[in-house]
Parts: sequence; C-alpha cells; structure tokens
Amino acid sequence: MERPRRYVGLALSIVLLIAFSYGSAEATTIEIKNFADFPAYPYNTAAYMDSGAYVGCGPTTGAMILGYFENTYGPTNLLTDPTPAGVNQGLATAWALHSSTYLNTHPDGLGDIYDVRPGMEGYVASRGPQVIGGQTVIYSLDVVIHVGPTYDATHPGSWTGAPDGYNSYGPFGDAWTNDATFYAQNASGGWYIDDTAFYTQTSAWLSDGIPVWLTIDQDAAYGGDHWVPMVKVDDAGHYYYYDTYSGTLQSANIAYVGEYGYGGTHAISAVRTVSLGAVISGGGGEVPVPEPSTLLLVGSGVAWLLAGRVCRRRRRG
Repeated sequence: MERPRRYVGLALSIVLLIAFSYGSAEATTIEIKNFADFPAYPYNTAAYMDSGAYVGCGPTTGAMILGYFENTYGPTNLLTDPTPAGVNQGLATAWALHSSTYLNTHPDGLGDIYDVRPGMEGYVASRGPQVIGGQTVIYSLDVVIHVGPTYDATHPGSWTGAPDGYNSYGPFGDAWTNDATFYAQNASGGWYIDDTAFYTQTSAWLSDGIPVWLTIDQDAAYGGDHWVPMVKVDDAGHYYYYDTYSGTLQSANIAYVGEYGYGGTHAISAVRTVSLGAVISGGGGEVPVPEPSTLLLVGSGVAWLLAGRVCRRRRRG
C-alpha cells in the first residue's frame, strides 16, 4: 500500500500546485467608480429605429455616459425627459444627441469624429443651470482626445480628411493633449498600445469616475468604425465595454488597430475620456470633488481617432 499512497500524495501535490498557480495568475480588474450606476442601453438596433433612422452608436454611448453621471453624482437635468425607469431611461437623450444640433448622426447610424466634442459639450451646456441645496449650479462637459507623448503640439501632422491633424479637433490642451503614455512605437516605427501602460492610465481614469469613450474596429478592416463606452480594464490585457447593440458587457484584447499581427475586430483606434464639471453661478468658483450623491467635479479626458465617420451599422445574418 506504500506505493499507491505515494502516488496519491504526488497527485494531490500537483493539483494544489496547479490551483495555486491559477489563483496567483488571476487578473486584477478595475471597474469605473460606482460601476453599478453605469447604465447599458441597446439603442443601436432596428428595434429602436425611428422614421427609418438608426439612433447610432455615438448617441447611444453618449446617453450611457450622461446616465452614469446623473445616476452617480446627482444632477437631474442631464438626461432629456422622459426618463422612464429601466432600459429606456436614456432613449430620449440618445435621440436628442442624434440630431443635427449635437452629434449630427446620419440615418444609417454613422457620425463624424469631429462632432463628438462640440456635440456632447454643447448638449450639456444646453441643459442649463440647476438649483441644488439652494445654490444654482451650472454643469459642463469636457471631452479631450489623448495622443502619444511624442506628438508635437505645434504641428501634429495630418491624415486624410484632416487639414491639420489633431489641431482640427480644437486647441491643444483643451480639445486634445499628448499625455497618452500607452501609445508606443516598435523598432520598425509601427505604433502599438502597451498593455501595462494602458491598464495603468485608464484604470486611474476609471477609478476617478471618468468614463472612457473608445473608437474600435468592429469589422476587422483595420480602422475605427464603432464607438463604445469602456467601463473596466484588467492587467491581463483586456478592456471591457458596453455593446450598443445588445447592452451587454463585452471584453476584447488591448491592441491598436495598426499593431502588426493583430489589428482586426475590436482593436482600438482612439481613446477618449469624458468628464463632468460644475460651477456655482454668481461666484464660488468650481465645486470641489465630492462623494457620490453630492455635487461633482471630475477630471477630463478623451482619446484619439482615425479620420472618417463612425459608427457602422451591424450587418444582419
């Protein structure tokens, strides 16, 4: 009986070793602050069409982000009435963002990358002041594109459809900034996203309650054609986002669309952060950073896109 016992002991040791290795390799996942407050809307589908038009991924993403700010920080005027409980809470807001006044989304659901910042910021500005605790508070949105640190702010270059590169989005330091440490170049000069740096930088944004607006490659054509809100990231090389078609939480590998050997579906072409700010009308300056359910001032952000229109409608079949 000595030999079987020895084999049993060896087998148990192997099982324990595998279990320990599995546990120690488990990824650390960071969720956006108050993750449960982030709504998931499935508006980018035929079921929500109106007069032959799709609401689009941009308005759906924007409505989710505004719903998160309202659910988390206390403003009650960011979402457009009516705001019924449940999945349709942000539907009227999505259609407001869809309009030519804001994101100027086309009937096929496509929108222009240059309309994101003025559209989202203009919408929040249009909501006007709100009285909270006897004080008149004016909320504002800050949408910023983040590019690699090596980009020259005085002349960042250009691409098809952009007369002066990132400057076409607006002034450096306001519309865009070159603080995205996760963009890197390999020995041959090709751009890629460093997974560790991406995790470090985006997890800091999410922990501060700053949503990340991603442009991703939906159709494996090595270009940005779809907008989604990123709500989680892990240190094992994955990001997590809400799908604008189904409202479900999805994950994908962290990779840039131009990375050699990867690219393809769900690769990232641009990263944005969207921040809510507040000032007290008539003096008092900026409202301090509060805990949830009080007034709010969060940091700002956004990311960088390829030129062109997004988001492409999902093909059927």
